[in-house]
Amino acid sequence: MSFPYSAPSNLSHPLARAAICLAIVSALIGSTAPSPLFAVYKQHWGLTAMVQTALYAVYALGVVTSLLAVGAFADRIRDRRQVLLAGLAIVIAGSLLMAFAQQVPQLFAGRLLAGVGTGALMGSCNAALIDLDTGRKRPLAALLGTLSITGGAALGPIITSAAMATDLAPLALPFVFNAVLAGVAALCVVRLPAAVPPPLSALAEADETPSWGDALSPVALPFALSCVILVLAWSSGSIFMALGPTIMRTLDAPDNAARAGLVVSLFQVTAGCTQMATYRLDRRRAVQLGCLLLALGWLGCVVAWHLDALTAFLAGAVLSGVGYGAAFTGASGKVNEIAPASHRAFLSSAFLVSGYGGSTLVVLMMGKLTDMFDLETAMSMFGCLAVKTTLYVFLQLRSIPRLPARGAMEPGR
Repeated sequence: MSFPYSAPSNLSHPLARAAICLAIVSALIGSTAPSPLFAVYKQHWGLTAMVQTALYAVYALGVVTSLLAVGAFADRIRDRRQVLLAGLAIVIAGSLLMAFAQQVPQLFAGRLLAGVGTGALMGSCNAALIDLDTGRKRPLAALLGTLSITGGAALGPIITSAAMATDLAPLALPFVFNAVLAGVAALCVVRLPAAVPPPLSALAEADETPSWGDALSPVALPFALSCVILVLAWSSGSIFMALGPTIMRTLDAPDNAARAGLVVSLFQVTAGCTQMATYRLDRRRAVQLGCLLLALGWLGCVVAWHLDALTAFLAGAVLSGVGYGAAFTGASGKVNEIAPASHRAFLSSAFLVSGYGGSTLVVLMMGKLTDMFDLETAMSMFGCLAVKTTLYVFLQLRSIPRLPARGAMEPGR
């Protein structure tokens, strides 16, 4: 395997899994912790909706850039700890820059570094968890990845909202906490036993640099459809992270930014619980259910916004979270199922690049439409896009043969 240890034991693998999961958690906290603060940044610096969404999008740009750079050679690295340590160091730098930012450009730089660090970690953490797994325990990597992603994504806005509610340095404390957490994860990775050389057959196979054509040609159709589904799901989640607190402050209490930020945690927790509940579900059914609920959830949010109904909006957010979780489970499970071992990190990175790249374009489009018209109009347009994408997915699924569900889902956000 690509992440073996010189003295394999019952202890080494649990320690390795814990270190990898902690790295994922720190990366995801850095991703979502600023969400409740976007409205504060907007008020403090007079940011437009376009700049507000760009502040989120620059994070995704960092992730995509890093995934493209790391994914091209990740399967050739004999010791994945090197990539994990580099990614954690960049996450720490980004968190500290966010904590002590005095100007908007510093916020953008911090978000960019956070994205670069996350991109370096995601592909390698994903592959490392699979490497540590066995065929008999295959669902374990999926479950650990899901719990780590969900925990980190939900903890970010909870920590920030708590700091805002107690007025305990809300602009700095969440990021300092995350920098310390990433440092602890790095220490755990350093203390793991060194990797041993892979077998000669694996080295010979790794001598061939992975290429997009080699990785995609045998599995082009299911991979492409999985990417479309991922873009739809992550676009929904990205909009909630970038604009959800602003929407909540409009519907709930304009002066209660701390409570408004919890809508991001509500969405992420719902999505994570759904992932754990559906990771053994047939891929096709998970995708169909997820896309359908995503479309219905967003239409519900649009109607709730029009009616100024907070409870209905929260219900729509929960429904969207369920759809996000199920759709992501089906799409990522399919990619894990079809990815050849020699291109595992590479194909995982390509999958994540499509999700981050596509969702970033959607979020930027939402910001532009909000500035041109209003947020309700932009949400309505995204709802229509979600419905059309759902119909496209249902039609395309007919051309993909059914495969038995193996319960394997990879970490991806």
